[in-house]
Amino acid sequence: MLLILLLLISGMHQPYASSSNIALQSLIDELGHEASVLPFLTNTSEQVAALPPLPAKASGIYFIHVPKTGGTTLIRLFYKMANERNRTMLRCIRHLQPGHCRDLRSSTPSKHLHSDPSFDPFDFDYVIAHAAYTPLNKTRHPATCSFTILRHPVRRLLSYYSYLNLPATVSSFTEWYRKPAQRRLANIMTSFLSGVEADHNGHYAIKPTMAHLQQAKHRLHTLCFYGLLEDFGHVLASLKAIGILEASLSVEGHAAPHQHHLDASQAPARLDLASLGTELVTEILKENQLDVTLVAYAAYLKANQESG
Repeated sequence: MLLILLLLISGMHQPYASSSNIALQSLIDELGHEASVLPFLTNTSEQVAALPPLPAKASGIYFIHVPKTGGTTLIRLFYKMANERNRTMLRCIRHLQPGHCRDLRSSTPSKHLHSDPSFDPFDFDYVIAHAAYTPLNKTRHPATCSFTILRHPVRRLLSYYSYLNLPATVSSFTEWYRKPAQRRLANIMTSFLSGVEADHNGHYAIKPTMAHLQQAKHRLHTLCFYGLLEDFGHVLASLKAIGILEASLSVEGHAAPHQHHLDASQAPARLDLASLGTELVTEILKENQLDVTLVAYAAYLKANQESG
């Protein structure tokens, strides 16, 4: 409930030295301000549960790539590393199955893999999946690090809209957002992390519930690590710490929307939270309250860990 959320946030108003914690605090404050219509954490013991430490090293990665959470930048970096280190790289859409996956370093990277009953996606070194979480057999793949990135739900939606190169007007965005096809993608971050799979059209037959939210929150504690786009530097630092990215690598932020298009001059103007207005933002938050809770929970845990 709102009171619990405000108590959580008020307890975090303390000076943090790192830019990482400043970014996390800003996200927590923002979500807290916007969440007057949303439920929040009710299990206080869960709020302070420790996140697992990073492994010393990892030889492979499994990136649960929620759309529009900074993945394009990482995929470019992983591809560069895969070429330099002669590592295999798999890219999957919707499902981790041969017909939905491509070997990006094969001679025909644009073709999907042929059906194979012995197929195990995690036999590849780098696995990037626009698909719901699939359990990783740590006995068979002990050196593979699974991770994901979350983002402010409304900004993620705005980024996706910008990516589609649609008119940057509130009326156009509102019409697009209120279409049934788009509404079926509500709470997509919760769906991805709780393992809810999409159909062949990319829609979710199962509408995520509070039970799925609990599964998604639990998964944050079982992944190798997770990040928030608002604190992208921490994601890069984690990947460097486990040896997936070179320590000397310098990256300026994440890919801007126009970098997804061939011609940057054609990049559309962008809408932001302020331009949407309070009424529409509240509508989106209500539709995506599981994701709002998940992101706020993730930011709180991360900030609590880094300030501890």
